[in-house]
Amino acid sequence: MGALTVVGYVFYRFSQTLPALIRWPIRLFCSLTGLSTLWGWVTRLVGTLRIIKTLYKWMSQLWHFLVRISSKFGWISRITGTSDDDLSELHALRIVLLRPADGRASGLADFLLGPVPSTTTTTDSAPDPHLLQTSKRTIALSSGEITVVDTPALPGLTLDEGSRARQALRGLQLSSPGPHAFIVETPIATTDLHQDLNRLAQASADVYGSELTDFMIPVVTHKHSLSRRRIEDLLHAQPGSHRRGPLLCPHRPEAVNVSMERTADDVNAARVGLLKRVLQMKKTKGCFIHELQRREERAREELLDAMATELAAKLRHCTD
Repeated sequence: MGALTVVGYVFYRFSQTLPALIRWPIRLFCSLTGLSTLWGWVTRLVGTLRIIKTLYKWMSQLWHFLVRISSKFGWISRITGTSDDDLSELHALRIVLLRPADGRASGLADFLLGPVPSTTTTTDSAPDPHLLQTSKRTIALSSGEITVVDTPALPGLTLDEGSRARQALRGLQLSSPGPHAFIVETPIATTDLHQDLNRLAQASADVYGSELTDFMIPVVTHKHSLSRRRIEDLLHAQPGSHRRGPLLCPHRPEAVNVSMERTADDVNAARVGLLKRVLQMKKTKGCFIHELQRREERAREELLDAMATELAAKLRHCTD
């Protein structure tokens, strides 16, 4: 049947070049045998295939165009290592990084946001003054920004209690209306990780109040490929092979490898994992409200009432 169709098609097309006197008997033969109907169906099929081919070519060009456009916004995935859909819930997060007031930079802040070049030359006796002040930095996303406040609020050897208290409260102002999480960094190089976490948790609670522990995420930083099991052993093990007591912070410590000598996917996955911990805390706890925010709100209301009274008196004077 296939061979007959091909022969009939060739015969039919050959007849198109013949004079009309010879062509009409051939057409009559094709009509009587059904070859004309079969060829009409084949013609429609070929036309449909051509349309599909054209549509596929057009869609392919459109896809390549969209890929070129999306590559211009690759900074989003380079910062966070995830797709824009996965970032839709991460915007508007407010994080406070607590570190000792000793003039040393936070390795976790540099890991999340990238290192900030120092504008001054520092020595052991003269630390960088920028590291003794609370700073605010942001991570830009297509759906918004993530605010990270780095504050030297924990006990150190550089700032006195008055300066440290001012920097701690300044961190709350920069994270207004309130941070969703406080992150306390503990390097894993210490020999007594359990005790260090409790010491930093207590120091943080002394600064901001005992309610802080509900919003605190202890972060154990390291620069080696340590398993979760190994970190758990460092948290709870001690000579004598019995486990330590509970941590003051009720939330599970997060282990973060802050080494940048890894693949971009690994670094970005660690960043997103920590940000998702903050997002989970935001959903369950909301934001931390300190007495400073409450007093500021009352002061704003009192100032508004006072200014409204003065303005009303001025307007009455103008109408008289």
